[in-house]
Order: sequence, then C-alpha cells, then structure tokens
Amino acid sequence: MSLFNVVEDHINPYLSLDERFVKNRHSTFFFRAKSEAMAPLITIGDTLIVDRSLPALPNMIVIASINGELICRRLKKIKHRLTLCADHPDHPPISIQETEEGVVWGVVRSSVRELI
Repeated sequence: MSLFNVVEDHINPYLSLDERFVKNRHSTFFFRAKSEAMAPLITIGDTLIVDRSLPALPNMIVIASINGELICRRLKKIKHRLTLCADHPDHPPISIQETEEGVVWGVVRSSVRELI
C-alpha cells in the first residue's frame, strides 16, 4: 500500500467553504485582521468571516465600529457595561458607552489562516 492510497482513503469529497462557514450569504462579510489585539487566536493577515445576522453575546468575538474605525475584540459585560476586550494584554479594554460613537457591527463566526 502506497502513501497515496492511504491519503486517498481519507480525502472527503469536495468541501465548499461557503457551505461550511457562510450561513447567511446576505449578512456575511470577510475582513482581513490588521492587528495583534486578538493574538494568539487571531493574528495579522487572518481572514475573518463575520456574520451581521447573529446576536452579539458576551464572550463572542465581534467586529465593532469605534469612532468610524472597525476593530476586532471580544465582547464582555463588565460592571453592567459592554466592553470590548483584546485577548492580547498590550491593548486596553474599550467601554462602548465611553466612546463618542460605538456599535457592534457583526459577530466573527470563524477565521482562516494561510500557512504557506
């Protein structure tokens, strides 16, 4: 038995990334991560699959618009306030109520990382 026979036995038929990750085509958007704020889970260059139809709940990773800038953070409820927290300690939390303009734009459903 050759190596290719073993591999062929474990290959699934065609896998559509749209079927796997895009649950609502009209509300799903793709973003490229530009910050290490969510490292090590999400790093610069990762593709984020964002669904605007999902409700943003505490502990979910979201895309938020803060003063016109889109950022990726974890949504938390701290002392009855919605707060955007980075997983990386170098980025301070942002209280949504304290910003001039802040809104949760969508929920990060998944991320894709290129390895080569």
